[in-house]
Amino acid sequence: MTDTNQTNIDSNITNKTKILVTPLKPLTFPLFGRRLIEASAGTGKTYTIASLFIRLLLGHGTSAGDKDNDTAHQSPLTVDKILVVTFTEAATAELRSRIRERIRETRLAFIAGKSKDDFCQQLMTDSVNLEHDIRLLRFAELQMDEAAIFTIHGFCQRMLQQNAFESGSLFQQTLLEDDSDILSQACNDFWRAHFYQLSAPLTEIIYDYWSHPDALKKELQQWLSRNDLTFIPTITDFDFEAKYERGLSAINQVKQAWLKDMDDYQDIIVHSGIDKRSFSKKNLPNWFGQVSAWALTTDLSLNVPNNLFKFSQTELNEKTKKGAVPTHPTFVLIAVVFYLTSKVRRLMIEQKQLMTYRQSKYLSLRIIQHQ
Repeated sequence: MTDTNQTNIDSNITNKTKILVTPLKPLTFPLFGRRLIEASAGTGKTYTIASLFIRLLLGHGTSAGDKDNDTAHQSPLTVDKILVVTFTEAATAELRSRIRERIRETRLAFIAGKSKDDFCQQLMTDSVNLEHDIRLLRFAELQMDEAAIFTIHGFCQRMLQQNAFESGSLFQQTLLEDDSDILSQACNDFWRAHFYQLSAPLTEIIYDYWSHPDALKKELQQWLSRNDLTFIPTITDFDFEAKYERGLSAINQVKQAWLKDMDDYQDIIVHSGIDKRSFSKKNLPNWFGQVSAWALTTDLSLNVPNNLFKFSQTELNEKTKKGAVPTHPTFVLIAVVFYLTSKVRRLMIEQKQLMTYRQSKYLSLRIIQHQ
């Protein structure tokens, strides 16, 4: 039963809108249209819901055809026609018990003709036919097992079952309240199917993304309910291993070329017209040593030293304002490879996004199959 207070809007204060909250009065609260009741803990929400429930059963309120002043529903309702939705099973059980008890207390008070509860006393005062109202309350008390008091997920399941043809759902469905075990199993299966056969270097890349299946599950959970994911730019090359091999091959070419003529590079740069403030006697040997040490490694990652770019033909051209530009086939190769490896690394990031998307779809399918 979701309803809301009427509010008055005062727009006379500068350009701001001030909402004046109307205190809720269970006896005069309108039982038609859309209403919002906002309340904090300990303010009597359950009591208020039970009070409104009883008014709906009795058809209590005014109904003179004036929407601004009427408070009654168009007709009295039976228990099975009033929907109450809450969050937890415990809250559902408490609501059902409290409403049943309030109905019983109200009926007994009507029989006795008096009550210490002001709400109940006013209902008796407003009643046109006490005997009729007592019968309505007795019938409602007997019918409470049919009361439509649900959790949110319980109500959704009921609607899907009652409207199976319209919703395209199965007649028999299992309500899955905790899917963590299924997600864990699906992540483990995906991990084995797609990552176990990868080479050691590629496995290291995967571990950089997700150190174990639980880390993968944690990242994917936020996407499982999304069916509208779109990747920008569109990924058309899905071959993860091929991208890695292309990048690694290019890096190995640079390493071989560098080692072949490494004795010449410093002389070429020193005797050129390059800006000596950047390529100083201090910087040049340091950069050269870092790149040379990297070229001697057999590392299978796609990482390259930052100072490798200092020896690309693009950088050398830019740093030479006057005089001869230092040139060498290796410098040209470095420029090409630096662009290629940066592109490959970007593609690897896109590949992670693609794998995340594919795995989210895989997990969603596993959950549907389980249900």
